[in-house]
Amino acid sequence: MSDLGEPIPVERAPKSRAPKSRRIRFPSFSFDSRSLYQELVASQFSVDADLSRSWTCEVEFQSKRYGLIISDQFEPGKSTEFPVALGLHKGPTDTSTAALFQSVVDKQPLPHECDLSEHYEPMEPGFPARSPSSILSVSLFEKDYLVTVTDGTPCRWKLLISDPLTLIQIEREGWHLQRDGLVLNLIRKGLPFKLLYPSRQKGTVFHPCSAPVVHPDGKFPTCTDYLAYCLDIADFFRLYPHAHVAALCAGGILWRIAIDALPLPAEHQVAREFHSRTCTRYVIANESYWTPKLTEEEEKLIVGVYRWARKSCQEQNEQGLGSLLILGPGGRVRDDSWWPKPKPWASCGLEFGVWAPADEDWYSRRKKALLDGEGEIVASKDWRSTMKFERSSAHAFLDGMRAIAREFISQNRL
Repeated sequence: MSDLGEPIPVERAPKSRAPKSRRIRFPSFSFDSRSLYQELVASQFSVDADLSRSWTCEVEFQSKRYGLIISDQFEPGKSTEFPVALGLHKGPTDTSTAALFQSVVDKQPLPHECDLSEHYEPMEPGFPARSPSSILSVSLFEKDYLVTVTDGTPCRWKLLISDPLTLIQIEREGWHLQRDGLVLNLIRKGLPFKLLYPSRQKGTVFHPCSAPVVHPDGKFPTCTDYLAYCLDIADFFRLYPHAHVAALCAGGILWRIAIDALPLPAEHQVAREFHSRTCTRYVIANESYWTPKLTEEEEKLIVGVYRWARKSCQEQNEQGLGSLLILGPGGRVRDDSWWPKPKPWASCGLEFGVWAPADEDWYSRRKKALLDGEGEIVASKDWRSTMKFERSSAHAFLDGMRAIAREFISQNRL
C-alpha cells in the first residue's frame, strides 16, 4: 500500500467477505477511500474516445483482425459461443461470423466473406505518411517474424512478432506507411510484440523495484486498498519506464493495466535505450539488440499481488519467526491479486492475441465492481476457474486461424 500518512478516522465500512475457500472474515481498513478516489481521478489517464471505440466496435474489430466482411444477417438458433470465441460480445450470431468459425475449426477453406490479403485502409488521423517507397521487410527469426521498416534507410529498431494475425493486420491497415504509426498502433490495439533496439544504457546505477505487498495479518484488502494500488502502479511506471514499455508491449492484462495508469507514449519514448539490467538481449546477424523485460516480481506488482502469511503474527512470534512470511505446503507462497497474472491470463478464454471487445467488457465490469466496493481480491488458484468462458472453442478457432495466416505469410511475404 502507498505511504498515505496517518489513518483518517471515518465511518467504519462493512466487513468484506472473503471467498468461500478461506472460510474466514477480515475487518476492513479505516483509510478515507473518498480522498483516495479523488486523488485517483485527478491523476489517472482518461482513455480517449477513439481508443475505447476500437474495443467496442465489433464490426471494425472483425474486419481489421480477421479480414471478415460482416453480412448483417443473423442465424437464429446458432450457438452463442461463436461470437465469444472470436472475442465478441454474446448475442445474435451473424452468418459470416458463424461461417468463419465453423470453417476454421473444421479445417475447411475460408468463406468468401473472409479475405486475408492486404487492403490498405485510410491511415489513422494525426500520423504523417512515410514516403511511398516505404517497405516492410519480413523474415523468420526462430519461430517469430522479424520486421524492419525501410523508409529510405532502415529504421534502427526492429520488431519481433509471434502472432501471424498481427503481421497481416499491420499490412491490412498500412501502419508501416505512417511515421510513428506502426509502434503506436500496435500499442493502441493491445497487440503483443517485442521492440528490439541496437543499444542500451551502460554504467548507470539501477535500483530494482520492491516485492509485492505482504498484507498485514488479519486485514482483508478492500476498495480503499484497490484505490491505493492504482496510484502505486502509476508511480511505479513513472519510476521504472522500462516496466511501462514492457507492459505496453506485452499485450493482454498487463497492457490494459498500463493503459489505465499513464498516457500513451510517443514512438521515441518506446524505441529507445533502457538499462541493460532491465532488458533481454537478442543477437541477430551478429548484431546485438535489447528489449525491455519484466521480472516475475514486477509482473506480480502490476497485477496487484498480496502475499498472505500462513500463520498469524501471534503464532509466528510464539515460534520465534517474527514477521517472516510463512511458506505454504511444498514451500509455495499463496498469492491473491486484483487481476490475473500473465500465465493464467494466457490460458483463459479471453486471450485472443489482441484486446477484443469481450476483453474490454469483462475488464470494465470488474473494474467498476472494485471501485464500487463490490469486487473482491481473488486467490491465485481461483483465477483459472473464474476465467474459463469459451476457452476450448476460442483456442481451437485461434489455433486454426493462425495456421491459415502462417501459411498465407509463407506463400506471399517470405
